[in-house]
Amino acid sequence: MRNIFLRESSLEEHTHSNLEFFEIEIEKALGALKSRVFNSILEVPQIYEEVRADLARVVSPVIIASKFPPYRTIKSQLYYIRSKSRPALPTSKKDLTLSDEFIVTNDSKRF
Repeated sequence: MRNIFLRESSLEEHTHSNLEFFEIEIEKALGALKSRVFNSILEVPQIYEEVRADLARVVSPVIIASKFPPYRTIKSQLYYIRSKSRPALPTSKKDLTLSDEFIVTNDSKRF
């Protein structure tokens, strides 16, 4: 197996700037927010507030206010993420499929 180097670079050639601590924490919080919205059954606004409160433990409220997106600007994206983890609602009775556990009563009679 051959090792092919397209180009070697030194540390001086890096073009991205060093991220500040708060920038890293905000990015981590946004990732956690999106993950929790996708996986949790809690309401989206509640998850947003919990993640923001967790972030406030490590980052100043002034920085959060200026750098963390307000709920109204990220709301659509969060609900889009949530929609990807949920099945689509049926549009007609024909689309509705009920499993056996939902069509019999507790005493095993057909509903």
